[in-house]
Amino acid sequence: PSSPAAALPALLLVFPQCPRIPYSSTRNFSVPYTLPSFDAGGPVQNVAVFADPATVFVAVRNRILVAGPELRLRSVLITGPTGSAECEICRLCPAAAGGPGSEDVDNILLLLDPQEPWLYSCGTARHGLCYQHQLEVRGSEVTIVATHCLYSATGNSPASCPDCVASPLGTSGTVVADHYSSFFYLGSSVNSSVAARYSPQSVSVRRLKGTLDGFADTFQWLTVLPPYRDAYPIHYVHSFTDGEHVYFLTVQPECPGSASYHTRLARLSTSEHDLRRYRELVLDCRFESKRRRRSAEEDTERDVAYNVLQAAHATRPGERLARDLGIDSSEMVLFGAFAESQPESPAPQDNSAVCAFPLRLLNQAIEEGMDKCCGTGAQTLRRGRGEARHSRISSFSRQRVDLFNGRLAGILLTSIFVSVLENVTVAHLGTAQGRILQVGPRSPPRCRWTRCSSPLPPSPPCPLLTSIRCPQVWRVNVTGPGCRHFLTCDRCLRAERFMGCGWCGDGCARSHECNGTWVQDSCPPILTDVGPRRCPWPRGDLLESGRGVGREVEHEATCGGTLPQVGHRAHWGGSSPCTLHPSFGPQGGGTLLSLCGTHLLAGSSWEVTVNGSKCPLAGQPRYAPAITPASVALWIDGEEFPAPLPFQYRPNPSVWGIVPNCSYG
Repeated sequence: PSSPAAALPALLLVFPQCPRIPYSSTRNFSVPYTLPSFDAGGPVQNVAVFADPATVFVAVRNRILVAGPELRLRSVLITGPTGSAECEICRLCPAAAGGPGSEDVDNILLLLDPQEPWLYSCGTARHGLCYQHQLEVRGSEVTIVATHCLYSATGNSPASCPDCVASPLGTSGTVVADHYSSFFYLGSSVNSSVAARYSPQSVSVRRLKGTLDGFADTFQWLTVLPPYRDAYPIHYVHSFTDGEHVYFLTVQPECPGSASYHTRLARLSTSEHDLRRYRELVLDCRFESKRRRRSAEEDTERDVAYNVLQAAHATRPGERLARDLGIDSSEMVLFGAFAESQPESPAPQDNSAVCAFPLRLLNQAIEEGMDKCCGTGAQTLRRGRGEARHSRISSFSRQRVDLFNGRLAGILLTSIFVSVLENVTVAHLGTAQGRILQVGPRSPPRCRWTRCSSPLPPSPPCPLLTSIRCPQVWRVNVTGPGCRHFLTCDRCLRAERFMGCGWCGDGCARSHECNGTWVQDSCPPILTDVGPRRCPWPRGDLLESGRGVGREVEHEATCGGTLPQVGHRAHWGGSSPCTLHPSFGPQGGGTLLSLCGTHLLAGSSWEVTVNGSKCPLAGQPRYAPAITPASVALWIDGEEFPAPLPFQYRPNPSVWGIVPNCSYG
């Protein structure tokens, strides 16, 4: 200003802020949802889904259950115990297939034929024999009309048994159709006891005979060498097919005699069934802390290698994730739920991650590795049929980083189902604690559901869910069970659009569930505060603070008008400065002025003027052109409140001399 500025006490201007609602208060994961379900009567061992018309086959011990799309039980096929009067299909197998007395049948494999309406079931009893169940579509239902025992009394022996498919230690398999023939690609865990008689072999390819009495004698196989069968266990976690290849995912020691475990992908060709193109690749899923990525010297977080696979699912990604992976959205991606293992053990810890491996890049890594090393590698498997030619077994590594950046620490994942909804890749993850997480890559979990409890909480967001710890089977939509677990409008409208959530009056719901006004674009404002709490008289501005759609909003109202209906009250009072101290000062400025009075803290903005010119509330005063009295006024929210006395400028002090002007040193 042109007149001298007087320094006043600093006033801090603070606008009211909307209170932050705790994250836990925006969702309630205990909201019950009613979903189609049924009790399987025992731990579920396998599930197969016939697409059209939708039919669900659920395998439990000694039974295969058949249910419709609403999970209403239609029929039950008894598969054991062997020798029981109830098991009619047990009598279809020749007596030579019988074991030592009655055995319970764990249906370790349940597979649909890709070409014919056939269902295959393989159990642990009778050396791992299989059945073929012929299906017939009758209107909107699928029925098992005939069953064949896939076993021949001739051609099988303890030393060579082409019809011995399933291992009691675990088997994974995929059926591939080739020239009107069905080929079984099988991976089985074996040890010295299993391998001694009627061994299923570690990896094998078997062609189903057209006579439906077993598999062709000339099947191809690879198996662990005898010295390593007990010291080198291979657990087959998952298998799938894509294009010209069949893939197996295994957890096994890094090398014979090693106590460290890792995950491998084994690739077989669907066009050549002699296993000459068997290849292996080590899958490395890990979490690298952000600090380590910036600077190794700043690393304080632990980098984790998630070395043991728990579950996997191969599918195409959404466009967003495809861009992040540097691939096209039409390419297949292998999603794996990994865990960190216990030291020197394949047993998992409660520490998981999800990694995505584009299949094209995996195949490329295999081919590049073969070119570099000419197919040499650890030869821990031997090839069947006694041929002199040696199968090339290669082992290379492919590394990916956890999609969720370590957010799944403290959680053990046991299952994974990935779907794409409106270009968003959504992973539905089952946990060892019996919960289901619905998450998007590089985002915190959006939803969390519990299983095995009553009443049934929000159900998992995949078409069909079971748990080996639970006898229940539920069917839900991939978009989730509902929206009622979102408690605030802001959180409701932040949900992914594919969930179909909107705000309906006082709750989150889907459009067909709302009887009133349903909105997806904005939330009604909620007033939470007013400020300032005191307004100067005769007028001033009142600020209302509240919540809107994903942001805070503020509205202005004139003091003296209608008070908004909120939880706080505004007060009005006449602001009146009564004293000015000091009342005079030098013309050169620099005097600290203090205004005292009543209700001076009312309002939300303040200014001080001297002779009508604004002065900063803090700073070096500037000079005034004349020595005259100056009026002082305090401005609050645009209203002037003059000081009772003017401020007097006095001539600047002058020094004319110093007396005495000398002294002793």
